[in-house]
Amino acid sequence: MENMRQHVSSFYEEGDLTLPILGYGSLTLKILAKTFTYLIFVVSFYSYGTDDEVDTLKFGMSTALSGPSQYLGLSIYQGMNTYFKEVNQGIAGEDIGVLGRQIELIVMDDFYDPPTAVSNVRKLVQQDKVLAIIGNVGTPTFQKIWQDYYLDNSVSDQQKVAIYGTFSGAAQLRENDKADHVFNYRASYDQEMTVIVNHIVHEAGISPNRIAFLLQGEQQTIPDPYGMAGYQAAVKALKLSQYHFKDNNRLTQAIYIRNQLETKDAIEQMLALQRNSETPEAIIIVGSYQASAHFIHFMHRLFPITRFYNLSFSGAGELAKSLTKRGIDNRVYMTQVVAMTNNDNMPNDIIEREGYLAAKELVSAIRHCFDQSSNKPINAVSMKNALASYFQFGKSCLKPNPIASTNSGGNQLSNHVALSRLSNGSWITLKPQEIKPQNLGQEKIVR
Repeated sequence: MENMRQHVSSFYEEGDLTLPILGYGSLTLKILAKTFTYLIFVVSFYSYGTDDEVDTLKFGMSTALSGPSQYLGLSIYQGMNTYFKEVNQGIAGEDIGVLGRQIELIVMDDFYDPPTAVSNVRKLVQQDKVLAIIGNVGTPTFQKIWQDYYLDNSVSDQQKVAIYGTFSGAAQLRENDKADHVFNYRASYDQEMTVIVNHIVHEAGISPNRIAFLLQGEQQTIPDPYGMAGYQAAVKALKLSQYHFKDNNRLTQAIYIRNQLETKDAIEQMLALQRNSETPEAIIIVGSYQASAHFIHFMHRLFPITRFYNLSFSGAGELAKSLTKRGIDNRVYMTQVVAMTNNDNMPNDIIEREGYLAAKELVSAIRHCFDQSSNKPINAVSMKNALASYFQFGKSCLKPNPIASTNSGGNQLSNHVALSRLSNGSWITLKPQEIKPQNLGQEKIVR
């Protein structure tokens, strides 16, 4: 990573600091001086100018660069980083940069910890003056950012910048009251769960009464916002499949605590089902890759006919690597929200690819929604308006035609969902689908 400035925790003195980065080897940072409470990566692809430089498109990212979910944050960063670098060097288009400007990406580590994410966003917006927050990872971090920053009346409207390309499919990011600030790239969990439930119920012929859930939680008995978002999406999909709930408690839930690697208590809960002769035939996992791998590793042997279904958030690359290393190579499924193909110049890792494609759409919005000849200033407010117009009218956003609106609902750009199956260490696509949000009862965004 080029031209990196560092501020490091007061726990370290001057010298070198080597951080192990899962899937990326290690990263050695030169410690310049002691500071106070955080580790920040500031990344750009060109020399820094003066503080009053105005020809830079500055974006901020708060994500998991360390801890159990670091693969997710590093991969989204790496994908966006790759595309921005191509833009700045003139590889991704006819010009060097975009509208004569270079892109600067400021990245801060939030450890997948919601309060830290809020602190990072405050700094990125109020001190670093970013145009938008992009590529942050997770539903719990988003929900805390929204509650503690965007709903804070002491924060000015100008400082409530656009949130773009969050690595989450939660319904909370697609609600009408957030449509002026939150812009999604990926398909929703509602769409992913529709594909999963259809496969379980209609193709595998498994009764909904034989479905159980592993959910990410705040505490051992309480799902966190991600766990609850996934569960609610599954309940919605089951209702759409004509399953009539007599008692929601019949959908068994086991919970592991966010940012913990082991799922021992959840495994005990599942084994209790077997003792009661209620072994699940399908387990839907709403978790991150390390917890998912730990859980499947044990349950795969104990439940020899059970199928395991994962949302795309689980992290396809590391989950496949971890399970294959343990000799598990069947009965594991995962939804993917971007196409899995190596027949192009994009990153091979599926999450890096999502970051790359999300960054590409962001640059497209800037190129098509700002009129270079008018000298219209690009700032946080105009960036938010440009994204709203791009999401509504696509590349014709400078001359919008309300009849030609491209927005299909959920304030998102992509509806692609594919179910994949683990085979010989790789994910094999079973059936790519495009499920429109309005077909799931999701409201179309109206501005």
